Amino acid sequence: MKTPITGIIKDVKLIELTELTLQYIYGTVECDNLGRWHPGDWMVSSAITRIDSENMLVHTRNRLYKIDALQAPILLNAKQFLLVRQGVSPSNFQEHS
Repeated sequence: MKTPITGIIKDVKLIELTELTLQYIYGTVECDNLGRWHPGDWMVSSAITRIDSENMLVHTRNRLYKIDALQAPILLNAKQFLLVRQGVSPSNFQEHS
């Protein structure tokens, strides 16, 4: 059975939790078919179970997101990730060269 797309997320940032080897996406909601978020809201997914980079799809345990792009992950520790869950952009933790 094909899983329906839960939402479309743009300006996606891939987050990797260094201590737990888990990945999440952070981005801006373009469309949410479940009505949890409004267009323009930011969101953080639950832990990713699989990424289909060919079709730009991110699978979590119960959701499927269509994304616009996927860049190298931003590595965060648990404290930084908690701040992201509270609304701080993960870009604030990226190292700038």
